[in-house]
Amino acid sequence: MKELKIRYKLLVINAAFLTMLSMFPGLLINVSATLPPVANAGGPYVGYEGSNVIFDASGSYHPEGDAIFYNWDIDDDGELEYREWEDDPTFSKIWHDDYFGEVSVNVTDFQFWVDDTTTVTVYNVPPTITSVSELPIDPIPIGSELEVGCEFYDPGMFDDHEAIFDWGDGTETIGTVTENDGSGSASDIHEYNTAGVYTFKITIFDKDDGEDTEIYQYIVVYDQSDPTSGFVTGGGWIDSPEGAYKPVENITGKANFGFVSKYKKGQSKPSGNTEFQFHMANLNFHSEDYQWLIVAGPKAIFKGNGTINGSGNYGFMIFAIDEELTESTEVDMFRIKIWDKDNDDEILYDNNVDDEGTEIDGGQIVIHKK
Repeated sequence: MKELKIRYKLLVINAAFLTMLSMFPGLLINVSATLPPVANAGGPYVGYEGSNVIFDASGSYHPEGDAIFYNWDIDDDGELEYREWEDDPTFSKIWHDDYFGEVSVNVTDFQFWVDDTTTVTVYNVPPTITSVSELPIDPIPIGSELEVGCEFYDPGMFDDHEAIFDWGDGTETIGTVTENDGSGSASDIHEYNTAGVYTFKITIFDKDDGEDTEIYQYIVVYDQSDPTSGFVTGGGWIDSPEGAYKPVENITGKANFGFVSKYKKGQSKPSGNTEFQFHMANLNFHSEDYQWLIVAGPKAIFKGNGTINGSGNYGFMIFAIDEELTESTEVDMFRIKIWDKDNDDEILYDNNVDDEGTEIDGGQIVIHKK
């Protein structure tokens, strides 16, 4: 029986040898070689889910200068990946899940067979949220059901995912997730039962604790029974941060603001006046045309239309926090967002360097309660 096994192995080696000769007809084999080739697997190798990991055994050589050929065992299962021996020392593989294991290269001159082993580590890549369904810009009444969905991608096709919806009102829910070979979607529905100005967040987690979060500011919920629950006034200045003025993002400096927004008896829209001047950018914004106002606790938010330097058609929103009504800040907070309604709503100015805007450097914001 032992003799039969030896004969079988010789037949396999001879078959591989004949195959190699047919692939390289001009190849001369030194059948009198006395030294084996030297195998060098390279590495250790590092890669990421969804990306090619290239293995390179070009450090291998034959001490007598003979031609050598390569085969690889990439997934540490004891079986070679090639059906034929190759003169190319490289090999590549894409993993769709995180992985750690040994990698072996087998090198031969068809007299001697040698191998070398190294390791490969494939790291997890977190999912990416590619889109979120359109969320309401205008206020929604208490009791409204808001349905939100998103789509995401993960190069780790074998990862499972979870979606956490943080609705901003103290409620977090686990969304319904649908997956298909690395692409996926998630959705959920929520009902707001308290008037307020809410920051919405959606986070997609994979099984390896990778995550991606999208934030939407703000969802404004109002009480239809009392649209005149308060009004807001403010005046002062901020240090306009870098990146706020979009046409020239490195401009910074003092910016002055002043506003009043309130409902008058019998009116369905608020009235008032807003001025915002950023002299370094030659920006003088003015509005007396408001669409709505929400006052909720320490926060007030209102939206309207205005002009810059006396012309144009610009939309704007102001977010204001009265520090005397909250423990979350010791300074009044102010944010103004201005966009060009005649140019696909392109953002012109937004000083949102934090979730709540910018601390004022002087002046005061007051939310007046009815």
